[in-house]
Amino acid sequence: MDVRIAFGTELESVPNKIVDILKNIETATIKQLISMACEVIEISTDNVTIAESLLEQARLKMADCDRSITDCQMILKGYVSAVKTQNMPIQDIQDNTAEPNDAD
Repeated sequence: MDVRIAFGTELESVPNKIVDILKNIETATIKQLISMACEVIEISTDNVTIAESLLEQARLKMADCDRSITDCQMILKGYVSAVKTQNMPIQDIQDNTAEPNDAD
């Protein structure tokens, strides 16, 4: 079951939050499941049911990845819209969040 978790953040920090989310998307497991499916079939064609199960697991994990990527894309669309509404160039916001202020 999917649930949505919402929290507030400063507009300027949205791109960095998206980067954090994207970096945490697990794709290595998908590749491992596909490799394992290939290996069990190469060992014996009697293992096709095991391979089918591994591929189903890979597909489910890919669907999870796709949902996360879609969420990030929608957040970024909202971010771009909000920045345009405030008449602020996107590059200026990125420049302001790239490095902390040395005056602190």
